[in-house]
Amino acid sequence: MILLKLKDGVTVNLTDNSTITSCTTILQKFAELDSLKKEFTAKNLSSVEFGGVKYTGIVPVNFTVDYNYEDGNVKVTFHNRFKTDMEVMQERLELAEGALQELIIGGM
Repeated sequence: MILLKLKDGVTVNLTDNSTITSCTTILQKFAELDSLKKEFTAKNLSSVEFGGVKYTGIVPVNFTVDYNYEDGNVKVTFHNRFKTDMEVMQERLELAEGALQELIIGGM
């Protein structure tokens, strides 16, 4: 099992074949899916630890569910991607603009 630790501290046990862009877990009950889906947000994926390695800039894309998985369990795979260079630059620009506004307004 691979451990995924999300930004809010929640941990998810993933299957050994998981990657940071394809996180697969096995649920005992389908009802568990709703609470797990709420954890895979852009904010929670912005800073994670996957198998002991830290990652930033992960974006959720979608998820797939295998209802007929072995032993009645539910196999869920969350598909993610890395932020594009353009998205990273846009965030940096917005932060810089915000800081500049604070300096201007604070100096008045």
